[in-house]
Amino acid sequence: IVYWSMCNYLARVMRQRIGGPSIDTLRDEGGDPDPFRLSRTNRYFDVHTDNGGLEPRMPDYLGRLCVRAARAGGESIIAGSHRVYEVLASEHPEHLPVLARDFEAVKLNVQSHGKRETLRYPVLHKRGEDVVLRYNRPYIEAGMEYAGTPLGHDQRAALDQLDHVLHRPDVRYEYKLRPGEILFNNNRFTLHCRNAYEDWPD
Repeated sequence: IVYWSMCNYLARVMRQRIGGPSIDTLRDEGGDPDPFRLSRTNRYFDVHTDNGGLEPRMPDYLGRLCVRAARAGGESIIAGSHRVYEVLASEHPEHLPVLARDFEAVKLNVQSHGKRETLRYPVLHKRGEDVVLRYNRPYIEAGMEYAGTPLGHDQRAALDQLDHVLHRPDVRYEYKLRPGEILFNNNRFTLHCRNAYEDWPD
C-alpha cells in the first residue's frame, strides 16, 4: 500500500500490459520465455526502457519494490542516457544521427491480437539539455520487420554500438535490492535490466 501510494504521488500509474494490472509481479513462472516478457523468467534480460511498444508516450518513471530477494543473482542494473550520449559523441559520433531518426517498434497487441502495428520513435536524441533514450531492441527488430523496412546496415551498426556502450562497466551501475527497498528511476533518461537469478527452494 505504501509503495502504491508513492507511485501515485509521482505520477499517474500506467498499465503494465494489455488487459493487465497496474502493478506487475516479477517472478520466475517457468516454461518457455516470451521474448517480449523475459521478466517472467529467472533469465537475464538486456538493458531497455519500459513500455517500448504499448503506449505512444513512454512512462516518465519506473519503480521496483523488492518483496523477497533471490538466493543468488537478480541484481538491478541501470545506465544513464547522458553518459551513453557522452561516450558515443566522443568515440562514435557517426552513429548519433542514425539513432536520432525514427525506428519502428512492434506494439504489444501483435502478440495478443495478431495485428501488425508499430510505433515510430527515435532511439536516442537530444532535447535541449536533455538526452532522451527509448530503447528495447527486440521490439525494434520485430517492428522494422513488420513495417517491411528491416534494419539497414547503418541502423544495425548504430544499435550494435549502442549495445556495446551499454555493456561497459563505466556506463552501468549494479545493485541488488534488499527486501523492503524501492528503486525509482527516470525512464526517459535511464535504461534498466536485471541479472539472471536463482530462487530459494521454497
